[in-house]
Amino acid sequence: MLTIHASGQQPAPAAPSTPVKVLLLHSYDTSSEWALRVGEGVFQGLQDGGAHVDLRQEFLDARRYPGRTYLDRARDVLAAKFEETPPQIVITCDDAALEFLLGYPDLFRGIPVVFGGVQDRHLAALAPRHRFTGIIEQFRIDDVVATALRARPSTRRIIVTTGNDRNGAAFRAEFADVQGLFPQLSFVALSGASMSFTAILQRLRNDTTADDLVMVTPISRDIAGQTLEPDVAIPQVVTASSAPVIALAYANLNRGLLAMTANTGITHGRLMAAQALRLLGGASPASVALEIDGNSPLAFDARQLARWGIDEALLPPGAQVEHRALPSFYQANRGVIWAAIAFIAVQSTIIAGLVMNVRRRRRAEQRLGDQTRALTVANRALEEVNRSLLREQDVRQQAEEHLRHAQKMEAVGRLAGGIAHDFNNLLTVTIGYCELLLKRVSRGTPDREAVEQIRQASEQASTLTQNLLAFSRKQVALPITVDVVGAIRGMESMLRRFCGDRVTLVLDLDGAAGQVRLGEGQLEQILMNLVINGRDAMLHGGRLEMQARAQIVDEDAAGAGGLRAGPHAVIVVSDTGIGMDDATRARIFEPFFTTKGVGRGTGLGLATVYGIVTQHGGRIEVDSAPGRGASFTLWLPMAAPRAMTDRTTGDETSAQAGRTVLVVEDEPELLGLIARVLGEAGFAVLGASGGEQAVAIASSHPGTLHLLLTDIVMPGDDGFTVAWRVGQLRPGLPVAYMSGYTDDVHAAEGDTPLLRKPFMPADLLAHVRRALGSEAAITQS
Repeated sequence: MLTIHASGQQPAPAAPSTPVKVLLLHSYDTSSEWALRVGEGVFQGLQDGGAHVDLRQEFLDARRYPGRTYLDRARDVLAAKFEETPPQIVITCDDAALEFLLGYPDLFRGIPVVFGGVQDRHLAALAPRHRFTGIIEQFRIDDVVATALRARPSTRRIIVTTGNDRNGAAFRAEFADVQGLFPQLSFVALSGASMSFTAILQRLRNDTTADDLVMVTPISRDIAGQTLEPDVAIPQVVTASSAPVIALAYANLNRGLLAMTANTGITHGRLMAAQALRLLGGASPASVALEIDGNSPLAFDARQLARWGIDEALLPPGAQVEHRALPSFYQANRGVIWAAIAFIAVQSTIIAGLVMNVRRRRRAEQRLGDQTRALTVANRALEEVNRSLLREQDVRQQAEEHLRHAQKMEAVGRLAGGIAHDFNNLLTVTIGYCELLLKRVSRGTPDREAVEQIRQASEQASTLTQNLLAFSRKQVALPITVDVVGAIRGMESMLRRFCGDRVTLVLDLDGAAGQVRLGEGQLEQILMNLVINGRDAMLHGGRLEMQARAQIVDEDAAGAGGLRAGPHAVIVVSDTGIGMDDATRARIFEPFFTTKGVGRGTGLGLATVYGIVTQHGGRIEVDSAPGRGASFTLWLPMAAPRAMTDRTTGDETSAQAGRTVLVVEDEPELLGLIARVLGEAGFAVLGASGGEQAVAIASSHPGTLHLLLTDIVMPGDDGFTVAWRVGQLRPGLPVAYMSGYTDDVHAAEGDTPLLRKPFMPADLLAHVRRALGSEAAITQS
């Protein structure tokens, strides 16, 4: 909040009285021309009335900060400021300031209030009359429309733009009241209460014609919550409109406006000061009647009258017209010139001198014309600069929207990843015990069939959690080098089967697309999801095209797109399907969001694609519109060229009975399952629920430890820290990891075994035997 202090008095006796403390509370900030002029009018009116005042002006700035939290803090600041020296009278300017005092009745309790600039009559009616009086600002909308029609009889439609605030609601109500008075007109409302400011501008660009008339009110906020300054919003309305624009409650005609309401605020401030003087003179607020200030005639811009071909003779008598061009020399001196000509006819002796004088004046007019043309060129250059600034503003707004979307997807991803991690532990226990039960139940029995159904459902749930982990970018997938074109060629026959007979698959592959680093099978997963998505969008068949090429992303493009500078493989999958609207496109990568019917999709396909691509430093964009199909473009950083090799696990040697395995797992049920499976396979198992217990066992166990098997993500020490601490006590001890996800997967790359959850008992045994058969051990330092 900003405070402005002013004091003054009329000439007084030698011993002046103590100044009267007056608080003027403004709704907006100091950039409001109206608020500053009202402040001048109040100060002048109090001084002219002979009051010895100490005037304090506070600016709420409620246009930019309308939230309750901010207003609570503003209340606290004002209460602290005036706790010691409260004002003797409070004057509020505009609706927001009055609404603020009504919302906090304990602030300035018992102090009389004069309000002004209030357009909402319902808000004024809520003010208790024993304490409140003031001025209601009323724009005679019927007079404004009648004056506009008189100046421009060809008008057939009036387009009204209003904001998403009390002033906007008041203007909408006043326009609704006068529509019946002008049956020859159609009224169109573009309201910030139901549209964003960007949508309003788009409607004006697309829908206005030269026969329309646009009436704009200050749009301080729209439905999207965007806060706007009138000096920024109104010029954009003028630029977007193909019709003349009249501004209400705005006091700057240098914006391309045809006309504006002429009340600058000083007159209104004097009316407020007059009521304050009556209260200071001893009158009660209830005895001072509410007044209506309806003095808001239109002031016209002569330049815009000429632009739109409007004759000044059509304006009401005495209408205010600003920015008239200076009269020409001949117009200003016509009588003098003719008198001089008559005089010259009589006094021929001075003809030569007059001719020289005329020539000099003509040269001056020529210089004036040259300067006018130079000014026109400068004005055009300034207009181009303004358009450039507007384009830069649009680019900045798009970047902010992209950042908000990325943050939302990151939050959803964290939630999905956490759920999937916990679910993986439960599924590992369920699947593991199903495997143990299957070994004990005879084939063909109802019990075996029930156990197999449980295992099958658990495996399906496992697939779902893997998709969630892929979206959240926490899926355990060790990167390998993949040849983009080779992978697509290898999947071609399968992709054509997915497309079916009614969809034509076209491949346009450039060998320069190179290699990328992805988890094993992840590129295939990306392509299958995109192809299936495109196929489902073409209900009656169509064309699905897949392109692959290389692209060098420079520093500027990398910063704007969230990529790293350097070579990238670009994959484009386009279909000729039904397309999607803006609302659908904004949510297309959210998990469980789908436009397909019940049972036709989980809503995880494109979310999985998004997670895999962003996890590996890439980017994905979609271009689509209803009826124009969709095109998905992926950028993936290229890997350094290298020979493609298959990962091998080496010889898996069977563990000998009696080998001792230290198992670290924080989930008790899963720890019990692992101990049971390893125990039945002949291993000696030492179980620990966390790092501290594992270190205690490693230091106290008298025998030999042959393997440390640890989870990675646990409360307290993670798996890598546990491996390092145990390795300090048992140098050379082999380590094997297991995890459902981790942000540090790279730390387990190389030869260190990593078992992905959920897993089968057979997978667990193979994992342990493979670790015992190798010499690799991970130590953290």
